[in-house]
Amino acid sequence: LGWRCRALGVALRRSHELRQAERQGRTEAEKRLRQLRTSFRGKDDGSVQGCAAQPGPSASEADDVFSSRPIGYMRTCFSRRSGTPRQPHLVPAAKGVLELKAKLPRDILSGLEDYSHCWIIYVFHENTNLGAEWGGKMKGKVQVPRLDGGKVGVLATRSPHRPNAIGLSSAKIESVSDKVLVVSGLDLVDGSPVLDVKPYIPFCDVINSATTPAWVGKDRAADLEPLHISKVVFTERASAKLRYCWENLAKSGHKAHKLRDLYKDYEDLVQLVDQVLGRDIRSVYQRTSEHKTGRDHVYHLHLLENVDVEYVHDKSEVEVIDAHLRISGKNSLAH
Repeated sequence: LGWRCRALGVALRRSHELRQAERQGRTEAEKRLRQLRTSFRGKDDGSVQGCAAQPGPSASEADDVFSSRPIGYMRTCFSRRSGTPRQPHLVPAAKGVLELKAKLPRDILSGLEDYSHCWIIYVFHENTNLGAEWGGKMKGKVQVPRLDGGKVGVLATRSPHRPNAIGLSSAKIESVSDKVLVVSGLDLVDGSPVLDVKPYIPFCDVINSATTPAWVGKDRAADLEPLHISKVVFTERASAKLRYCWENLAKSGHKAHKLRDLYKDYEDLVQLVDQVLGRDIRSVYQRTSEHKTGRDHVYHLHLLENVDVEYVHDKSEVEVIDAHLRISGKNSLAH
């Protein structure tokens, strides 16, 4: 019986590993397709295609297509989709800088510094549902993290996997100079193409009578909130390694150097990690698979281009156990 149980355990782990490998392979293939599509479609002007529209039953079978050109690209502290907040302002320490394209008028941001917040309209450029974007069959419902995997119609969510991969986020304005905008409270992954920026105007943007479903409410009790994290703990090793990462970040690459300038000191980096991990950022699949197998898993959070943070979950607590600094152009990690 013992031998049989061990064999079943090995088979279960193997099945889990194969499923993860298949998922990763599919994601990489779609990423490559996305890169090829961008190279073919934006060689001449960098335009972003999308926004399909159907005027009515009498219209042609072919959707109208509108093209948009990014006004710039947002450089943010979030190097990958995994770990990027699901909503704006959940991580106040999350900063980014938008440098507008050279051909735009120099005074195009003039006056925006008089506002405290702004709206950013951008493209979910790292989406992996290319089949739907290219006219394939799209899922009507998506899994919602706060429903612990329960499904809701995609247009009733903030999911990035939409008929048109366009995002809308608000952000706090930190500074405005010439054609450079620095913001905080971001939920954008690094490199997001920005289509437009608009000022946030409280008297018409705030709707005091607005209501939401119960699962959206921010005041739910902790035991009813699947993304609740009660505490983030840093081991002594992790703290020392994070300090090393901060002190050497500027040497790890040009992009990392520029992102480092958004923060003042090592304490800012610790605050950023603490705020990001202060909510459960794992996917529904990761949360449920770990619960079923009972096996602890080391997760990775990638920040500021080259910082790799390792952490583990223990029920509603997160423990940061290590950190590494990746050197641009090299596969190795600096310790």
